[in-house]
Amino acid sequence: MKGLVGSGSIQEVNNKTGTGSGGCGGRRCGPRIRILLNKMEILEAKRKGASATEDDPNLSMPSPDP
Repeated sequence: MKGLVGSGSIQEVNNKTGTGSGGCGGRRCGPRIRILLNKMEILEAKRKGASATEDDPNLSMPSPDP
Protein backbone atom coordinates (compact mmCIF):
# COMPACT_ATOMS: atom_id res chain seq x y z
CA MET A 1 0.00 0.00 0.00
CA LYS A 2 2.91 2.35 0.58
CA GLY A 3 3.64 2.38 -3.17
CA LEU A 4 0.19 3.81 -3.79
CA VAL A 5 0.65 6.84 -1.55
CA GLY A 6 1.52 9.85 -3.65
CA SER A 7 1.06 7.93 -6.89
CA GLY A 8 -1.39 9.10 -9.51
CA SER A 9 -0.96 6.39 -12.09
CA ILE A 10 -0.26 2.69 -12.45
CA GLN A 11 3.12 3.54 -13.98
CA GLU A 12 4.13 5.51 -10.88
CA VAL A 13 3.20 2.55 -8.67
CA ASN A 14 5.13 0.22 -10.98
CA ASN A 15 8.21 2.44 -10.76
CA LYS A 16 8.05 2.52 -6.95
CA THR A 17 7.26 -1.14 -6.33
CA GLY A 18 8.29 -3.17 -9.37
CA THR A 19 4.74 -4.29 -10.11
CA GLY A 20 4.06 -4.88 -13.78
CA SER A 21 7.50 -6.32 -14.38
CA GLY A 22 6.51 -9.97 -14.14
CA GLY A 23 5.78 -12.43 -16.90
CA CYS A 24 2.23 -11.15 -17.48
CA GLY A 25 3.44 -7.55 -17.92
CA GLY A 26 0.96 -6.18 -15.39
CA ARG A 27 -2.15 -7.77 -16.86
CA ARG A 28 -3.00 -9.30 -13.46
CA CYS A 29 -1.91 -6.58 -11.04
CA GLY A 30 -2.61 -3.53 -13.24
CA PRO A 31 -6.42 -3.61 -12.94
CA ARG A 32 -6.20 -4.13 -9.19
CA ILE A 33 -3.78 -1.23 -8.81
CA ARG A 34 -6.17 0.94 -10.86
CA ILE A 35 -9.03 0.01 -8.51
CA LEU A 36 -6.95 0.86 -5.44
CA LEU A 37 -5.84 4.20 -6.91
CA ASN A 38 -9.47 5.07 -7.70
CA LYS A 39 -10.56 4.12 -4.18
CA MET A 40 -7.81 6.27 -2.70
CA GLU A 41 -8.86 9.20 -4.91
CA ILE A 42 -12.50 8.82 -3.83
CA LEU A 43 -11.54 8.68 -0.15
CA GLU A 44 -9.34 11.75 -0.51
CA ALA A 45 -12.15 13.65 -2.23
CA LYS A 46 -14.55 12.67 0.57
CA ARG A 47 -12.08 13.97 3.12
CA LYS A 48 -12.07 17.26 1.24
CA GLY A 49 -15.87 17.31 1.20
CA ALA A 50 -16.63 16.46 -2.44
CA SER A 51 -19.68 14.21 -2.01
CA ALA A 52 -20.45 13.78 -5.73
CA THR A 53 -17.13 12.14 -6.50
CA GLU A 54 -18.51 8.60 -6.59
CA ASP A 55 -20.85 9.61 -9.42
CA ASP A 56 -17.97 10.95 -11.51
CA PRO A 57 -17.48 8.62 -14.51
CA ASN A 58 -13.76 9.43 -14.50
CA LEU A 59 -13.47 7.80 -11.08
CA SER A 60 -15.55 4.70 -11.76
CA MET A 61 -13.90 1.50 -10.65
CA PRO A 62 -13.33 -1.03 -13.39
CA SER A 63 -14.01 -4.70 -12.82
CA PRO A 64 -10.85 -6.72 -12.32
CA ASP A 65 -10.02 -9.24 -15.02
CA PRO A 66 -11.05 -12.81 -14.13
